[in-house]
Amino acid sequence: MVSERIEWVQRGRNAGPLLEPLELATQEALELFTIAVDRAREAGLQWASDPMVVHPNPSLQQAIDKSYLIAGVGAAESE
Repeated sequence: MVSERIEWVQRGRNAGPLLEPLELATQEALELFTIAVDRAREAGLQWASDPMVVHPNPSLQQAIDKSYLIAGVGAAESE
């Protein structure tokens, strides 16, 4: 997993943004996700138990690879 910074952005006073950090540990995020899936199923929505894997078409993969090289990141991950 990749850590990232997430903030709730609300309209503050004088139309300025009001930022509130969202602090959520990995385990808490997984528990929240499980609750959401359970509630979706209870509401009658179908949720696949196996992950859905998608692959970009060749031209999109080339664009992704090129953007990684231009950014100096190196090679993009691909399967």
